[in-house]
Amino acid sequence: LVVRKKRIVILIAISLFYIALTGFQLSACRSMLMLWVLYLSYVLRLRRDSLTSLFVAVCVIGVISPSAICDLGLQLSFLSTFGMIAASMIRKKLAFFRRHIFGRGISVKIKEWARELVFLYLCSLCVFVVTLPLLEKYFGEVSLATFFSNLFMGAVCEVFMIVSILALLTSGFLILGAIAGGVASIIGATMLGLVEKISNVKGVM
Repeated sequence: LVVRKKRIVILIAISLFYIALTGFQLSACRSMLMLWVLYLSYVLRLRRDSLTSLFVAVCVIGVISPSAICDLGLQLSFLSTFGMIAASMIRKKLAFFRRHIFGRGISVKIKEWARELVFLYLCSLCVFVVTLPLLEKYFGEVSLATFFSNLFMGAVCEVFMIVSILALLTSGFLILGAIAGGVASIIGATMLGLVEKISNVKGVM
């Protein structure tokens, strides 16, 4: 328990340093307060609940600065986090995610990767749905094209991150580093090109 408390103190210090770098943005403060509530549950040995942590964090911000509740960034941060928590709750209920896969073959890894990809899409859908009213209120339009592009971009981003890490790890090797870096550049350019095309579509935010 003592070791756990020391780790929590270090993590709290790191989180304070992080939000200081962001200029104490409300969305960052929301994340920090959520973490603090979860850390407190560890110390008190209480059941961890992300939904409760989210509402406690927003309530604390509202008590300290009532006008902060009207901040668009905080509202979007709150709803997006709520959407991801909702996706996690749905995940626990669906048999597709609860089904155990035995074995250690490549096919098993592919199935697990497919599950994570489906969950990523589920998160995107939940966040899209819960933020719809806010987007309509402030911007007067909702981009359906953006949602469908997110389904593609989610998978591409995972591949991009893996290739980028490989590029960093192989940077000391001339040929391997060049190949990995080239692939990462192509994927990155493709992602940027897709975002630019979607942004230029009429009616898309």
